[in-house]
Amino acid sequence: MALDASRIWIKDPGSTLTVGLWWQDVVARGDTLSAVAWTVPAGLMLVAEGISTANMTDSGTVYPAGQVALARLSGGTAGADYTITCKITTAAGDVDERSITVAAREQ
Repeated sequence: MALDASRIWIKDPGSTLTVGLWWQDVVARGDTLSAVAWTVPAGLMLVAEGISTANMTDSGTVYPAGQVALARLSGGTAGADYTITCKITTAAGDVDERSITVAAREQ
């Protein structure tokens, strides 16, 4: 699993799913995310948002604490694709924004 902007997340319309975006190329060595704000279109609901507080490991890749922006989503219409946008600020003051796709599919 890659936590980058090229990934398309598949979400069942009846499920609640946490998606993540790793900011390794923005967060300099020793820096961390200090703020995150997700923008979610109508049809999806943003249940919660935050920043990873512990290292996350998936498929052998370790994602360091403080470098992954997280969004917990619910809803969606089967067959619809949604573009959600994440804006972050680092502790050093850098600001960046990226979008990812969430595809609502019956599972």
